[in-house]
Amino acid sequence: MNSGFEPITAVFYSVFHPTEGTKIVHQVPDVISRDQPSLFDFDAVRNYVIPKPQLCNKLVSFKIGRYRVMGYPVNIENTDYARNSFTFNFCFVFPYDSDTTPYESAVRRMGRMFRVLEEQNFSLSKQDPAFFKDNRAHLDRADTTETTPGYARTARITLSSIESLINQIFSDLNNYSECCIPLDSANSVDIKLFPILPAPVNLKGHQVPISTVKLGLMVDVNWDPTMVKILPFINGVNSVRKISRLADADYILTKQCLQHLLYYRCIEILDIFQFSNIYAPTNNISRFLTVPDIAEDCQAYIVTDSGERLADLPTGSMENSASGVSSVVGSAPLQRSSEASPVSTFNSVSPLARTSYFSSSSATTAKPRTIHVPSKATLFYLYRSLNQGQTIREWYVQHRKQLQFIDVRRFITFGVLRGLIYRVHSYPISDPLVKAIESDTLQELDEAMKEKIEKLKERTKSNSHVNNPRVVRTPTTTTLETTLKTEPSTPSGNPRRRVSFNYNVQRHPKHEVIPESDISSSHTESETSSDEPWSSHRIRQDIDDTKNVFKLLKGFQNFDAICTELQKPRSEVEMLIETLGSSHLVNG
Repeated sequence: MNSGFEPITAVFYSVFHPTEGTKIVHQVPDVISRDQPSLFDFDAVRNYVIPKPQLCNKLVSFKIGRYRVMGYPVNIENTDYARNSFTFNFCFVFPYDSDTTPYESAVRRMGRMFRVLEEQNFSLSKQDPAFFKDNRAHLDRADTTETTPGYARTARITLSSIESLINQIFSDLNNYSECCIPLDSANSVDIKLFPILPAPVNLKGHQVPISTVKLGLMVDVNWDPTMVKILPFINGVNSVRKISRLADADYILTKQCLQHLLYYRCIEILDIFQFSNIYAPTNNISRFLTVPDIAEDCQAYIVTDSGERLADLPTGSMENSASGVSSVVGSAPLQRSSEASPVSTFNSVSPLARTSYFSSSSATTAKPRTIHVPSKATLFYLYRSLNQGQTIREWYVQHRKQLQFIDVRRFITFGVLRGLIYRVHSYPISDPLVKAIESDTLQELDEAMKEKIEKLKERTKSNSHVNNPRVVRTPTTTTLETTLKTEPSTPSGNPRRRVSFNYNVQRHPKHEVIPESDISSSHTESETSSDEPWSSHRIRQDIDDTKNVFKLLKGFQNFDAICTELQKPRSEVEMLIETLGSSHLVNG
């Protein structure tokens, strides 16, 4: 049977006979008959096999019992015919619940081709005189011999050859998914089945593309310039919006290019990898042990060598404010694990050198290196230990010993792409918004938000003259600097210099402007700052962010989408959400 396509159950050729009506002339196999057990009763569907002229010359598909019949009925009007018209149909029978989309274009094209052949020389009707008023007219046309340069004289197609034609179509399509059957010196039945891929999903700015083929080897001079620009930044880490920004390409065009790559299965789409993400096993987790080569491919993809270093979560992290991605960078050296099996490799059979579906490079280094390969049992245990109530950061700390020689990002990526684990998204839910929806007072909440924003704008205008450079602020603290105080030298003559700071921390609401009376008069006038974090410009930006957060909360977007849209890390987004009232998280 053909691979990837639904096999054909039967093929039959039917015509409307001037005296006998609709009938089947040939069928393969012989399973549609009124005289023996058959797939279905042909009399029940004869009016759909050869329908009224209004339904002819169109693709027609209908259900009968457990089967679907697809055909392209053709009606040709000509005064030479006995009924001034000739109607025929090549029908294909499939199981009703099968996907017949790949066959639609082939059936349509086959019907149109035989329509042309019939119009040119009565290829299908000339063997039965009953179809014509005067035999002489169609015989004169049928006996005319055509010669094509480069070809010898060949006999025209006759009605008696239709049986062998549909036999070969049935056999070739089921076995090879294509057929090439010559009819005469100039015509042939050429059919090749192609998979009809589903339309790509609408990509989001926070999603991350990862290549499944070597895209660099596919580029030629005819490629779209935007596509060529974005290819170097598709590395499994950069989000769609970040790729657009790094490539200096239009965001909409970048999404369209990535959708084209997704349609042709050159890339897969993942969520942004963050150590605050939550993952859990799917019901396909057992495939890690039962499906051949999955475990080996995982080892080859996620293992790190002794010259690399893993993320040291407790020592700190660095947040990307542009996309809300938390990239953890550490300096914990690798240590030998009791569960890791060292493999000295140089052009050896180490799993790291295996050609994998996910491998980014198969090049070997000139220097031998030691590879510590985690066992399959260890990897299965790690996938199974992921759960909905634990972030990757907490999971990493708990299983740090087993993860010494594992690239955590690749470990998670492999599990998601192979369907072993899935991402659990976090959705911030605003309590005032939920109450407004439940009580049908959402319009009143919108009005209240508008009034709040207008008040903030008025406060910004009224305090726009406050721009004292002596105040250095952070989002949650205010630090007041004083002049340096120097004590005199010691009796021994050694200068002793003591520097003291009058350090004072005061908490203020996010959008509150600190009055000048809070600033000590002992501050020096010479200390200046070129950047005032809480200037009126910053407040106006925060007002816009507040409006956008409220809009995204109304759409019940997850944290990835909100952080990417605002181009802020999650900590700042959480602070913006707090200004709108109490909130809680829902994982799903």
